[in-house]
Amino acid sequence: MLGFATVFVVLGAIRTVGAASATGGGGVLLLGMYAAGLGMPFLLAAVFTDALAVRLRAIGRYGRMLQVLAAVVMVLMGVAMVTGRLSTFSYWLLEAFPALAAFGQHVSAIENVRS
Repeated sequence: MLGFATVFVVLGAIRTVGAASATGGGGVLLLGMYAAGLGMPFLLAAVFTDALAVRLRAIGRYGRMLQVLAAVVMVLMGVAMVTGRLSTFSYWLLEAFPALAAFGQHVSAIENVRS
């Protein structure tokens, strides 16, 4: 439901900017780009549906095992959160895999640009 609300807000803003522009071409261009961006994920999904279905069938053989593994990870994360060991685990991950620290720096830089 939230997705629809954001779509209408953005569409309303684009229509307002288009109506306030001196020429109608700018508004048409904005609406065209908006429509292309909104429809692109659906077009890509349609194009790659067959390839995705083949891969999902291949992964499906391991489906039950993956579900159990995901459940175990979720339970362990919940226990770590409740017992206060999640931060200890985070520090261990950073020591064991130093590349994760670089990833965190990239995410922080992106968040700083957004704010």
